[in-house]
Amino acid sequence: MKKYNSVFTIAFEADHDKPEASDLTYEDLRNALQKRLDRLDCMNLPIMARGAFTGPEDTNENYQL
Repeated sequence: MKKYNSVFTIAFEADHDKPEASDLTYEDLRNALQKRLDRLDCMNLPIMARGAFTGPEDTNENYQL
């Protein structure tokens, strides 16, 4: 049976002080992503999914050796 691996992108925002965002830490990014995921949990996802999740950006077949 074939298996596939797909890539999806989720956008999130993170506040920072430097224009190039060099002051962001891994923890800052992780917390910002978690806040975005929490907001998605609060939405009516089946309705939102039609506009927000249109499909994967890339899909590759996983080859088994």
